[in-house]
Amino acid sequence: MKILHIWNPCSVASVIARAMDKKYNTDSSVVMSEKYDRYKDTVYGVTWDLHPILFKIKILMYAKRFDIIHVHAREDLLPILRKLYPKKKLIMHYHGSEIRDQWDVKHERWSLADHIFVSTPDLLNGAPSDAELLHNPVDVSIFKPIPDVKKKGDAMTFEYDADEEAKELAARFGLKLDIYKKNVLYANMPNLLNKYYYYVDIKRSKGKLLCEKGTISLVGLQSLACGIKVINRDGEIYDTLPNEHLPEYAMELVYRVYKEILT
Repeated sequence: MKILHIWNPCSVASVIARAMDKKYNTDSSVVMSEKYDRYKDTVYGVTWDLHPILFKIKILMYAKRFDIIHVHAREDLLPILRKLYPKKKLIMHYHGSEIRDQWDVKHERWSLADHIFVSTPDLLNGAPSDAELLHNPVDVSIFKPIPDVKKKGDAMTFEYDADEEAKELAARFGLKLDIYKKNVLYANMPNLLNKYYYYVDIKRSKGKLLCEKGTISLVGLQSLACGIKVINRDGEIYDTLPNEHLPEYAMELVYRVYKEILT
């Protein structure tokens, strides 16, 4: 089974592909634009240093080699992929703002896919009935406790247009909060997270607060994998990474779908 993952938001494609290749001996390729791989998330796969138009042309031609094309976020590629390869199996995997509250207006694109995944529960609002929730997997081989890292402070968060709300949450629990710009390389994240006891998980996108009740962001999940407690926007505290965010869980779900659409 040859699988092409196009795009790699937050290393999700890398995590799934590596776990699946290891267990099932599949042949997965993950391809990401070097320009947009700002934090070097593509730890399993390749990045192409090409102008966006050249990247698009090359990836469309490259896709010819694969049985399954798993598209992450880049729904703009679906119409031409379907036209070029009418018999190939297409997976559309939505990760956030590219589809949130836009299912109706983007029907002509997502309807071309053989299966749809979404990465968080809120993205199911307005989605077709057969869209499936695939919890973001965390690479626990990278994100894990580092016992010899000296603690730097109580709590941290990243700038996600919700600094004041984050400060209020930290103050509610008597915690001193450090706020960082989101410019930390993927490989350096575990070391930073391990310097704190809490991660304050609150963010805003397009004016809307995210990480509502029962939802944890990917950075929050990575914090849990590092043994760091997470406080969400409702003041709920989490201390354990849920099993559904383990690479094995995501890989099994995706592999089942691959087999079903190929038969």
